[in-house]
Amino acid sequence: MRIILLLEIVCTPINTILALWHCRSIAPQNEGKDMVFFVKNVFNQKLCTIYDSRVGKYIGFAEHCIKDADHFNNQAWKMRLRRIQVETVCRYNARLFIKSTLERNGTFCLISTLQKKPEGDFEAGSMLECSVWGFFPKEVSVSWLRDGVEVTTDVASTDVMANGDWSYQLHSYLEFTPRKWERVTCRVDHRSLRAAFFSRDLLHDIIVSIATSNSSSLHHDVHFLNYGPI
Repeated sequence: MRIILLLEIVCTPINTILALWHCRSIAPQNEGKDMVFFVKNVFNQKLCTIYDSRVGKYIGFAEHCIKDADHFNNQAWKMRLRRIQVETVCRYNARLFIKSTLERNGTFCLISTLQKKPEGDFEAGSMLECSVWGFFPKEVSVSWLRDGVEVTTDVASTDVMANGDWSYQLHSYLEFTPRKWERVTCRVDHRSLRAAFFSRDLLHDIIVSIATSNSSSLHHDVHFLNYGPI
């Protein structure tokens, strides 16, 4: 169960009128069928009238406010507008909120780079970096495989870091000595992915970029064909 609730803390000076719009839904992901729309009119720091979409009219809370509520309820154009606003104001914005937060997946960008030792001495060991950007939600799993076997040692990863736009990034590192014909794979598992994706490229002094979505896991494979001991 998810709740969209606007908490109102309003401070106003005396002898002023303030109108507040308030949308509330217990299950907004269910097309907002239970959406309730309130329009509150505050006068002199006290609630004067309130429109409640569940009853479809204004209610007054003092003698002069009851007269205001009756006046509003007799304005046919205003009553039509309030009924329409349940959809145009509340449900519309609830759909935007759900799409941009609860249902947001993001697009992956996976980059692998090889950090060589001086003079390209692969036998001395190298560091392979796998960087993943732009995913949401935060939960993600990044692992390394050598010829299809998961690596559990000589692996280090950063914490998942926020990009500031509701997406995240993570960097994982594998320290190893390449072997000829060996295949090293960076694998990413995330709930927004639906089908495996593979990409292979000969490793030279290049950075390989892959952007994809809609797959259950993401693989980036690197073949070592002409490097390392024979």
